[in-house]
Amino acid sequence: MGVRLVRWSGWMWLGAWLVLNLWAEPAHAQRQEFDPEKARQECASGVTIYCLALGMEAERAGDRELALDYYRIACTSHPTPGHLRACTPLLYLSRQMDQLEEEARPLQKRCQDGDKQTCFYLGKEYLKIGELNRGSDLLLPLCREEYLPSDPNDYGACYHMARGYERAQHYGRAQELFDLDCKRNPAKARGSCEALLRMAYVRQESEKVAWSQVQEFQWLEIALGVLAVMPIVGTWLWYRNKPWAWRCLRAGPVIAGICLVLWELAPKESDLPPADRIVSVLSFLAVVGLAAMAHQKLQDAQETSPPLPPPPGTSSPGPQG
Repeated sequence: MGVRLVRWSGWMWLGAWLVLNLWAEPAHAQRQEFDPEKARQECASGVTIYCLALGMEAERAGDRELALDYYRIACTSHPTPGHLRACTPLLYLSRQMDQLEEEARPLQKRCQDGDKQTCFYLGKEYLKIGELNRGSDLLLPLCREEYLPSDPNDYGACYHMARGYERAQHYGRAQELFDLDCKRNPAKARGSCEALLRMAYVRQESEKVAWSQVQEFQWLEIALGVLAVMPIVGTWLWYRNKPWAWRCLRAGPVIAGICLVLWELAPKESDLPPADRIVSVLSFLAVVGLAAMAHQKLQDAQETSPPLPPPPGTSSPGPQG
């Protein structure tokens, strides 16, 4: 029975290995189907995806100039010129090579000639590659005139410009644009209205976290703060050179000890750093030292003070004779 089970398990493993190899072989063959010569022919005939593939291959090989050539062909040969998604690699790589202005010049020219669709999509592409100022310069006039693209699934210029400011962490400006777009046309500015709600939620949650951190600081770290300040206050009291100040200093170790125990025993996310523990211990020792010197001062003052006069109505004892 055991031998039969072993044989059966062996056949099962062999069958699984064959199935995996048969399943993986078509995928491997498909990966090997990329023919650079065919891709160049398709790219030359205007098939954008092959131009992008050749550009990525050239960029992967380290030939950025050749990659830029293929990306340029892809950008100019895209079947829908207004939608500049095929131009993203061209603009991104040319920005890295400090050639963005030169490569974007034809698209800028079309925008300056009044092609609002090119202005809209070029502005979006600028925002994608991190060119906030260039993108805002193109989208701001379109935002003012409530320009909407022909694509019903896309949002307007105000929305995309606000998203660019939000990605750049200029949240105040982003909120202003979302609010303007949402109030002006709520039906067509659904994206801006949803973004406003999202920003309000994030701000509310951030305020909760900040308040919880403030409360944690007030209740957890106030003890360490008092302990750290006590040597400074004690030094000031010492130099006052008054009995009342020395009496205050004598009470210091009790307060400092309570603060030290509270800080050490309070629950924290991680162990205390060595520097914090050193500061707390040194502060406690300084307070104890000041209290000891103050106690000695009070003792010396009592020993050197003149005797108190007798109460009224009592006579001092005379000489015995």
